[in-house]
Amino acid sequence: MLGLVMKERAARLDIRTTEAAKARIEDAANCLGVTTSSFILECAVEKATRVLQKSQSIHLNQEEAQRFLDFLENPPEPNIHLKKLFKKFDNKNKK
Repeated sequence: MLGLVMKERAARLDIRTTEAAKARIEDAANCLGVTTSSFILECAVEKATRVLQKSQSIHLNQEEAQRFLDFLENPPEPNIHLKKLFKKFDNKNKK
């Protein structure tokens, strides 16, 4: 994460908080020997990375994974709605 945080800082974020939250953040930053801004930025980037990774991945249990693999290996025949969609897509791309 430090690569994202340590590069030249041209962008700015302004936040408002409570005195209690500010004091807690400053105490934590002091414990690590870093500035409050660096602490907040590093924490925010780490959290943002976790949120994005979670939103971009799919987690399946054993049963779901097996069902998914079965569908890949033996896909069902297209139903009427899927056939209409393929036809609509095909007609749109011919124009």
